[in-house]
Amino acid sequence: MGDMSEQDSRPSWNHDLSQADVLWLAAGFITKITHHWRMTGVDTSEDWIELHRGKSDGTKERRRFPSSFLNTNGYFEFRPNWRQLVTPTYRGENAIKDLEAIDAWEKKHARQRAEYERLKKKFDG
Repeated sequence: MGDMSEQDSRPSWNHDLSQADVLWLAAGFITKITHHWRMTGVDTSEDWIELHRGKSDGTKERRRFPSSFLNTNGYFEFRPNWRQLVTPTYRGENAIKDLEAIDAWEKKHARQRAEYERLKKKFDG
């Protein structure tokens, strides 16, 4: 199986947004943003935005974020162009590159990981 050296370790994720959020935002084109607000009590309320994206296969998805998300996250911003409403910033581009590096590393080591899980199951079993 070989020795895993420090140079071959899994790339780290050092970003404020989760990997799942970056993957979701980078995987489609945000074509609609809706703002929602509701009363939760006599003097309290809740508000959020939903980002709607179209995927290459024609399906549509939406995901809920805090209402200030596009103003404060530093990774993606409201900057409409001819294709989409939300675009990555410099930090967002770097997060996407890190996500791609992690994905490439996991694909490269998938067989070793499967063998490790098989042996772990066998001996812990």
